[in-house]
Amino acid sequence: MPIEVHKGGNSLRVTIETPRSIRGLSVFLAEMNNKPAHHIGYCGEQMEEIIDTLQNDFSDVEWSQSFKVAYEEDRIVGALGFDLDIEDRSAEVWGPFVPEVDLRLAETLWKSLYETVEDQLDHFHFFYSGENELLKRFIETKSGIEKGKHVVLVAQKGEQPSYVTGEIVSYEVSCWEAFKTLHEEAFPKTYYDAETICNRLNEQNQLLILKADDQRIKGYVYIEDDLAHGEGSIEYIAVSNAFRKQGIGTRLLQEALLRLFTFERIDEISLCVNATNSVAINLYKTAGFNVKDDLIHSLIMLEGK
Repeated sequence: MPIEVHKGGNSLRVTIETPRSIRGLSVFLAEMNNKPAHHIGYCGEQMEEIIDTLQNDFSDVEWSQSFKVAYEEDRIVGALGFDLDIEDRSAEVWGPFVPEVDLRLAETLWKSLYETVEDQLDHFHFFYSGENELLKRFIETKSGIEKGKHVVLVAQKGEQPSYVTGEIVSYEVSCWEAFKTLHEEAFPKTYYDAETICNRLNEQNQLLILKADDQRIKGYVYIEDDLAHGEGSIEYIAVSNAFRKQGIGTRLLQEALLRLFTFERIDEISLCVNATNSVAINLYKTAGFNVKDDLIHSLIMLEGK
């Protein structure tokens, strides 16, 4: 699809196509996503990470059919991707990535990609930096609505306060009932139930427990390590109501970071928290996290269009 775009008083010929190569697309996405003015929370910031996501964990259809790319001859000047969930009729939107504030190019990319999925999808989620002015304006043109604000916090290896504790131990079968009860109370509707977590445990995926004197547990934290990409994550943390305001959450987080950072390839841990959850944000800061990004979640609904 050839179109004319204007830049600095010049008219440029651009074609809209499926990606010519996964590497070329990933290089462009990584370059753009490292800039706050273009940052999308769903998209990674490293080329190899993006390639792996596209090949192994992206969309319900082939990754190449989930993107449209704008080329000026051999150079990428824009890209848009839909991470489709067909059962839910939704997509997490990567982009539009357009180097300059060019709403016409953004709209052309959208129209070209949307036409390929309009019978499968009707709502689209965006997760983007507050500095991404193009996306704010683009979402406004589609009558999108803001659903909430979030804070991304990051902990770097070697920056955690020192502490000593021997009370936090790896999960034992004797803790099953207490752990299951606390997990169900803290996360009644979640992606991993208690049984799933226990079935996933191995050297990399660890469930850490702070036990009380009796059969109860004061709290737990569940962590996962993705050594292939040098990433670690804190998936769940919960403290029993009977033991709140004792610094247990901070101790669990510190132990989680200590365990994760023992893996040589893991240098950074990030997590996302609702911006209104000041208690959680302060907890993470106390444990050694620092604020990296402020992100906005918006939604476009296109039923009947």
